[in-house]
Amino acid sequence: MDAQDRILVCVINRLRDLKYAMNDHWYRIPINRAPRYFVVDYLAFFLSRTASQKKPSGIYYYAPMRGYELQHRRTLLPHEADHPRADDLYYRIALGDFIPKNPPIHNPHSYTISFIYTTGEAFDSAMQVRDLFIPSLDNPPTGAKIFMTNHFLTKEYSNADY
Repeated sequence: MDAQDRILVCVINRLRDLKYAMNDHWYRIPINRAPRYFVVDYLAFFLSRTASQKKPSGIYYYAPMRGYELQHRRTLLPHEADHPRADDLYYRIALGDFIPKNPPIHNPHSYTISFIYTTGEAFDSAMQVRDLFIPSLDNPPTGAKIFMTNHFLTKEYSNADY
């Protein structure tokens, strides 16, 4: 990872979703909840306490982004065809191999996370979630909730990048 690489930190709340991401190399984001832009080099995964298997919540893994496509939830999760949002569109983000984050980035202040944009430099040196925030990208966190909406300038991607 380079210092200028762009990283989107995403939340995984269920062990099932972590298994899809790690084993099948994809992650889903509902189109109506997605950040406005997510042309990034890597996705990092903030694991809730449930998904982290009783370890403290934090970022334990990241993976390179390989591309994305739109799919209906019923296509992504065919065993949930009767789900109330089965017809909703989702971004299915293709991922490369998972890379352990050593040391992991912990969340000692129990911030609620939706998405965080950061850089490779901040990600590499962060020890706590609050270390990921870059003033030029967004305001630093205040209070108990963090909902990040800053955006990177998009970079040109050729078809070879996917």
